[in-house]
Amino acid sequence: MRLGQSANKPTLVSSPTPDKFDIGDDFDMWEARVRPYLELGEPGHRRYTLLSLLGQDACTLVHEEIPEGEVSEETFSVLPRILPPQKTMSELRDEFRYRTQKSGEGVRQYSVELKNIARQALVGYDPLVREMLISHRFIDGVNSAAVREMFSLDPPGNLLEAVERAAKREAIVGAQLSPKSPQGMPNVSGRHGDQPMGGPYRRDRGRRFQPERWLQANERMDANMTRKEYNGAISKSFHTSSVPVVSTVFDNFSPTVEGFINGVKGTFLIDTGSSCTLVREAPIITLEEWVPQRLWAANNQEIKTLGVASPTFRIGHQDVAHQAIVVKELLWDAILGIDFLTLRQCLINLAAGILHIAGEQVEYRPAANIHVPKDFEVCAVREAQQPSPEQLNQLGNESEIASCEERKKLIELLTGNQDAFSWSSKKLGRTQVVRHHIDTGDAAPIKQPFRRIPAHYRNEVDNIVKEMLDNRVICPSVSPWASPVVIVKKDGTLRLCVDYRRLNAVTKKDAFPMPRIDETLEAVAGSKYFSTLDLASGYWQVEVSLEDRDKTAFVIPSGLYEFQTMPFGLTNAPATFQLLMQKVLSDLTPTKCLVYLDDIFVHSQTFQDHIETLRCIFERLQAAGLRLKPSKCHFLRARVQHLGHVISREGVHTDPEKVKQIQQWPTPSNLDEVRSFMGLASYYRRFVRSFAIVAAPLHRLTEKKSQFRWTEECNNAFQSLKEALTNSPVLAPPVFSPEAEPFVLDTDASETGIGAVLSQNQNGIERVIAYGSRCLNKHERNYCTTRKEMLALVYFLSHFRHYLLGKEFIVRTDHQALVWLQSFKDAAGQVARWQEKMQEYQFQCIHRPGRSHRNADALSRRP
Repeated sequence: MRLGQSANKPTLVSSPTPDKFDIGDDFDMWEARVRPYLELGEPGHRRYTLLSLLGQDACTLVHEEIPEGEVSEETFSVLPRILPPQKTMSELRDEFRYRTQKSGEGVRQYSVELKNIARQALVGYDPLVREMLISHRFIDGVNSAAVREMFSLDPPGNLLEAVERAAKREAIVGAQLSPKSPQGMPNVSGRHGDQPMGGPYRRDRGRRFQPERWLQANERMDANMTRKEYNGAISKSFHTSSVPVVSTVFDNFSPTVEGFINGVKGTFLIDTGSSCTLVREAPIITLEEWVPQRLWAANNQEIKTLGVASPTFRIGHQDVAHQAIVVKELLWDAILGIDFLTLRQCLINLAAGILHIAGEQVEYRPAANIHVPKDFEVCAVREAQQPSPEQLNQLGNESEIASCEERKKLIELLTGNQDAFSWSSKKLGRTQVVRHHIDTGDAAPIKQPFRRIPAHYRNEVDNIVKEMLDNRVICPSVSPWASPVVIVKKDGTLRLCVDYRRLNAVTKKDAFPMPRIDETLEAVAGSKYFSTLDLASGYWQVEVSLEDRDKTAFVIPSGLYEFQTMPFGLTNAPATFQLLMQKVLSDLTPTKCLVYLDDIFVHSQTFQDHIETLRCIFERLQAAGLRLKPSKCHFLRARVQHLGHVISREGVHTDPEKVKQIQQWPTPSNLDEVRSFMGLASYYRRFVRSFAIVAAPLHRLTEKKSQFRWTEECNNAFQSLKEALTNSPVLAPPVFSPEAEPFVLDTDASETGIGAVLSQNQNGIERVIAYGSRCLNKHERNYCTTRKEMLALVYFLSHFRHYLLGKEFIVRTDHQALVWLQSFKDAAGQVARWQEKMQEYQFQCIHRPGRSHRNADALSRRP
């Protein structure tokens, strides 16, 4: 039966009618509303009622599939199979990520719509993470500048609080609004700074661009003009020559308005200094006949243009078709230039943050800290940091086990998730899922004076500070707290190291547990595909809570600054970062991936599962505002090293590096080398059955007046002891349970090398977890004894980082001065850099005499 053919139309129920369902809508939500509505209607007319609640396209597809008679459970199970699939997960994620409050939409309705989108886009997320993401999206997407400012000064604790406060503010602002037109609204002008009214400056690279001809060409466009004639008019306006372009320096809060371009959500920069409107190349943009235009950046680098197009812009409720230049690299979806703003009679109220377009008011995001060069000429174009096809191919083709087809699919996945990576050091992510807190209790602010900076470093220091300010890593401060900065050089470049030791001393330690390596590795069994991912400058992607930012303040001669993102050296930083990763990837660990701080280890039994897990991780990271470092990501590997273990298709094995120093110990060639080895072996003698008998040939070599003569008997004893030292019961797996004893790190240095033993007291017996040693290079051998001992400590803290970070442990040394390193005040250069590395660890340094320190001492002297 077709709609409208029934002789006796039913009387519909008087309760509110649900919205009609059309293709692409949320079927589950629609079903939840329709079911109770049908229950209120007459049983014989429910089929008609159901069809009346379908949009035209949906009704056309399903009306013949719904049998005459009563609507049943089977009906609702059939409908999803008939209707086309809803939006892809990637589309839903984008819809959520870019959803902002629409013009005329109240904040309460906006929050409801966000929740509806999130219910589909954030499937599988931890409920707490989902609410936090919705809350952050709500705060970022609210139209009112006043509400956003209120939230920036006093962030809400949760979504409910954010909505209630925004609604109250909305009511107050609404009551104060006057129906009169805003006064004092500035006229739109195409010039910046001291630019003359006559138009842009000339450039030596090309002839002067004439914006008035561009405007005239748009005005002359009518239904009688052919596309070729119109393109010709545009071409003449450019004189077929170069268009000089100078970039404007914008930050992430440049004046933008949300809208649609050819029906797709987009962000548009409002730029009165741009004489032409630009759009970014995209599948939704249809290129017309190419016109020879050339755009130039401030550094005289040409910006590639692809031609012209006439997309339809929707801003507020206004649909506007407008001619624009299509460029390959653009930071926004479009730049609305003076041509668009003039033709559409746009007025900008800078004080209120309102764009008036054709009589309608649309709120936009006001500009902040925008610097415009005086010779600004045409439009604001900046080279986008996007990967080249070569970069993506290199990243996807490094696998030694993937087939050509599998590599192709991986590259397609990477291409579709480029925003999950940081392709430039200036393109770090920024998350608000977790913020770092610094709980100092009742401690009074600690203000330390700045340390002198050599005069020849000051310009470089100023440049570093400026870059950090531009990237919103730091900001100027008036904090009562202040920590000093030490300037160090690393790899030929200068670095600022903040000395947070006194702040850390009054900070309450976070009890958030680090993952237990022994338990998480059990989930890897049976996996055949492995990938490792690493975040780009992970700490700098995590914000410090507003109330604690003043505690991160550091002082230099030019002023006081504080961190907006988490700096290195804070005592609880590792715990905060682990909490973040657990929230973002909680339901994927450990069955699909293992997470340890900024390292993500992905494992799967099949290629398809691996690709889907990677896709899910990329989407989660993007939704959370995090980005990966491409150079530290490795995909589809058959064998990887992770947390002190080697993981392959054959299973999980102990990393050979743990015992390599013992297994590869060279055969002694003199008495000193014999004594060095016997020092290590004797330290663990209680674990070696019949140690005295096994080691007797070597002991005889060390007796007074004996000559060195290496015999087969000596060699057998040497090999037997090496085997004993690298197997149970000497070598034991680590225990990570809360009641486990702390790890003990023994370090030592000799004239030629450094050595360490990581151990743990298990059942009252000290057991070896891993060995470590390395030779000193030419420069390191010139270090004094104290500096060599320092090097040993810092090196092996990093070497055993996955065991030690986030837990309290003990460092034992036979060098008394090493205890002093933690409290040394006026460190500089290399020592300052070592202190910075040590700040993230929690350990107690204990001195013990050399005669009791033979295990690490022997490894440092190993030939």
